[in-house]
Amino acid sequence: MKKAVNIIIISSFILGILSCSDKDCIENPNLRHILFYNFHQYDLDSVVVGVYKSNTNFEVCIDSYKVISTTRVEDDNYLIYRGELDKEIKDGYDYDVVIPGEGHFRVTSINYEKTKCNNSIFKNKYNYFIQDYYVNGSKFGCSIIKIFAQ
Repeated sequence: MKKAVNIIIISSFILGILSCSDKDCIENPNLRHILFYNFHQYDLDSVVVGVYKSNTNFEVCIDSYKVISTTRVEDDNYLIYRGELDKEIKDGYDYDVVIPGEGHFRVTSINYEKTKCNNSIFKNKYNYFIQDYYVNGSKFGCSIIKIFAQ
């Protein structure tokens, strides 16, 4: 009986060590925000984000949600608002950002840097950072989605 208890304790200890990692996952706040350039606050009161399966020409809608809130960002050159999203911008989807009275801003081909973090024998986790993307066909090399008034 004592031998069985020792085996359980040692096994638990080994599994615990194997499931640890020296690299923590971080929540990237840029995946929960969109920057809106040269819009007014009243333009952004009813922004809706449609989530679509990538490469389906915006025909396979997965989800949609409103931008929760917008906050003015101090900048000397632009009028900028940061829109907080209800959900993270994720890999494998295209996004249709609809600003009533201003139009559709289609975000496609989001390229992520994906690095392993907090790995264990049970599940690997990753940090995601946006490297570049397209809005209505124009390429941007930014770590946060930016939408400019037309």
